[in-house]
Amino acid sequence: MIKSFSLCAVLLVASTDVLALTPVELKQVNNVIQIFKKNNRAQIIAQIDYPLERPEPISTIKNSAEMSTRFEQVFDQALIDKIANSKSAQWSNAGWRGIMLDDGTVWLNGGKIFALNYSTELEKKLLKQLIQQQKSELYFSLKQFKSPEIRFKTDDYLVRIDEMPNGQFRYASWKADKKMRSKPQLVLKKGKIEFSGSSGNHTYIFKSGPYIYSVDRIFMGADETPEVILTVEKSGKEILQQAGKLFH
Repeated sequence: MIKSFSLCAVLLVASTDVLALTPVELKQVNNVIQIFKKNNRAQIIAQIDYPLERPEPISTIKNSAEMSTRFEQVFDQALIDKIANSKSAQWSNAGWRGIMLDDGTVWLNGGKIFALNYSTELEKKLLKQLIQQQKSELYFSLKQFKSPEIRFKTDDYLVRIDEMPNGQFRYASWKADKKMRSKPQLVLKKGKIEFSGSSGNHTYIFKSGPYIYSVDRIFMGADETPEVILTVEKSGKEILQQAGKLFH
């Protein structure tokens, strides 16, 4: 199965959604707290449900071996202390999203950490470097954006979506054999995002005259389900659909 959670999905939690912990969940939380009190790196690494997503464009941590080499990038002493010194009352059940610490700093599912909405200074520095690198490799008119969302390639197209300072999204595409430093074949602005049910799956939607461009980002599906699906409709009729593969 494709991993069914995303950073953007776990952020969408209203205060009315949270519930008290069950006895089983309380035991899971206390176990995590004790592991962090020991500050045992091996135990912390084993307590993570991989892959662990990091903010785009930082690459996902795929397994425990990779976490071993990137541990300080993800866990600084402040985060370790925050978890170790937390009280059970700070943890709550957010339904299908899992169990969260405070307002979602740490997320658990089945007693394991599956998401962290926290960035160390090392990670913030890396994030800034990677975004600057992306901007240096982009066509000049695309260099301004708030944050990168996704980059993917289909059989025929190379596509990137960025969040803009106004909260809307921008779509830029090239032929698959082109580089992003070249002039894009198509740029669409004023895109929006829609979430689908409780799986974390979501869709970016862009309109241009009679055309609608939809990019489905899929987290939950069968093994053969693609990470991304690009669909183009003209006047309500589908004229193109291609599976895409993400890259960082």
